[in-house]
Amino acid sequence: MFFFKIKNIFNVKYSLRYPKKNDILIYDDVRSGCIKKYLKNYTVYFTRRYYHTTIIYLPILLECLIKFNLNFSNYKKYFITHVKPKVIITSNDNHLGFFKIKNIFPKIKIIAIQGFWKFDVDHDIIFFRNKLNKSKLKCDYFFCYNKYIVSKYKKFINCENFIDIGSFESNTFPIKKKIKKGSITFISQFKINNDLDHWHDKYTMGDHILEEKNFLQELNKSILNGKKIKILAKTKKKEEYSYYKNIFGNNFQLIPRSVRSSSVKKKIFNHLDQSEIIITLDSTLGYEALARGKKVIFFSIRKNLNKSSQSAMRFCWPQTKLQKGLNWTTSYKQTEINRLFKIRDLSKKKWNRFLQKEFKGTLSYDPNNLKFLKLLSNLKVNI
Repeated sequence: MFFFKIKNIFNVKYSLRYPKKNDILIYDDVRSGCIKKYLKNYTVYFTRRYYHTTIIYLPILLECLIKFNLNFSNYKKYFITHVKPKVIITSNDNHLGFFKIKNIFPKIKIIAIQGFWKFDVDHDIIFFRNKLNKSKLKCDYFFCYNKYIVSKYKKFINCENFIDIGSFESNTFPIKKKIKKGSITFISQFKINNDLDHWHDKYTMGDHILEEKNFLQELNKSILNGKKIKILAKTKKKEEYSYYKNIFGNNFQLIPRSVRSSSVKKKIFNHLDQSEIIITLDSTLGYEALARGKKVIFFSIRKNLNKSSQSAMRFCWPQTKLQKGLNWTTSYKQTEINRLFKIRDLSKKKWNRFLQKEFKGTLSYDPNNLKFLKLLSNLKVNI
């Protein structure tokens, strides 16, 4: 069963050696590129990205077989025992198995980093916070986006050190101050899914994206009026290009961002920094750009959902805000689109004053992740 699962999920190669002993173990390679930027020495537990190969260490498997314990949990246990890390780090805070490690290895420091902006939907473990056993889920340090989300994590994660830093990825890249006047960027959240695939509760992916196309058509009529918009794409697929082609004709430029390498991420944040106006529905990149001081407009318009699901996807969840503000709305009427675009005329000084007043406690930015680096220094690990 172990081999069957591995071969069908991962691109695998096998090693006759044991994994390298190391002070730092990265648990799950997802979104770990920015962590690795700060490290010279580390060992990776496993990878799941299609362009990386997972290494299965045969001596660890043999140890599982000899002890009649051939399953993922025991493979992980023997793996960690051999590597002897002082610190285990992950950016996949949706993996419950990570938060159970402390029960087996109490002396190892366990560090979690929030990977995405959270919403209260059932494809995220935070949705099940009231059903999870807090006594079994532990970590020593948790780097989070803000104090509001900490209140939700505390319901099911036993952790004494929650640290507000904003987005770890965004913090990695310096803010570029030069802006291209008149440039408008829409952050795509396109997904290649069957419309009948489950999204949340009783809703499908088709339900999830239903309002988005209508909004983009209104945006094209009211603001763009034939002007070219830049689409920060989610994939390199022709389906995504065709989707926007049907809405904007030839008046758009697609900027692919499907490969999540550090160099591509840097280009993404540089592009956002240079944009005069950024438009999003509820993407993590939108919140990251706002924390970088950018003029970002949020259209929280998934109004075909019931009230409970609308609330779960509301602007700035879990914080409660009014339905409309200077740079957000729950409507895509042309009058609302025009109203929000007036932020383009605000001076930088007035915009910064607004950000500091309206989003104090919501947005954090820790340049170069100095809090993270200070922690590693205090823990005296070899980086």
